[in-house]
Amino acid sequence: MSSRLIKLIGWWQIACAALGLGAYLLFASGIISGGRAWIQHVLGYPLWLTGVLFFVVAIASGRAFIRGRSWGLPSTLAIQFAHSFWFALLGGPHYQVASGPKIGLTASSYRIGFTFGFESAFFFGTRVSGPSWEFGVNILAVVWTVLLFRAWIARDDDRRVVPSAG
Repeated sequence: MSSRLIKLIGWWQIACAALGLGAYLLFASGIISGGRAWIQHVLGYPLWLTGVLFFVVAIASGRAFIRGRSWGLPSTLAIQFAHSFWFALLGGPHYQVASGPKIGLTASSYRIGFTFGFESAFFFGTRVSGPSWEFGVNILAVVWTVLLFRAWIARDDDRRVVPSAG
């Protein structure tokens, strides 16, 4: 994996996770009107704290990945995999985790859409309104996940010592 691609993935992960963390902290501080009520009545403190932890880990793993730390590659791979897809069912589970750029394809009970941009999201819960079902794929995150997985496998292959035949 080229150093340029490592920096690209790492810095986007850091930047988008910092935006997500900043938003969560703004909600908690009360600077955003209704932010504390949103945390208490919609999100809940356990999920809010888990989101803060996710964004902190995403920032730390992005930094470790850029700096070549041993845990940087697998943790960045996990973060990218986590936001490769999302889904929601009305009255059922809703999963959406993201920290990075997005080239996405979304299909729902009433539309199919293509999205492009940057995303910081963290939500596990129950969908209470909206389409009856929704599923999405972040194509860029899937590509980055595959590249990171291949780099991880190649790294493990390089560590294996093969005894000489002679």
